[in-house]
Amino acid sequence: MTVQILPEKYCYYRRFDQGAIHATDCVICMTAIDGTQRLNDCMVTPCDHFFHSGCLQRWMDIKMECPTCRRPLPPA
Repeated sequence: MTVQILPEKYCYYRRFDQGAIHATDCVICMTAIDGTQRLNDCMVTPCDHFFHSGCLQRWMDIKMECPTCRRPLPPA
């Protein structure tokens, strides 16, 4: 029996304090992130940077690093 160890997946849609993104802009599209929108409209990286879901998903198709601090991003 072969056991394959896969990397742990990270949940980019994790819960966060709505007040944490009160006045934050998405550095990818440079527009404001509305913390009152649905949970799946905003993604949070492990380094606690916030982005619009569509923006970060397109970014991760090209680069697996945080657009803000350039830390490596884990698979989703």
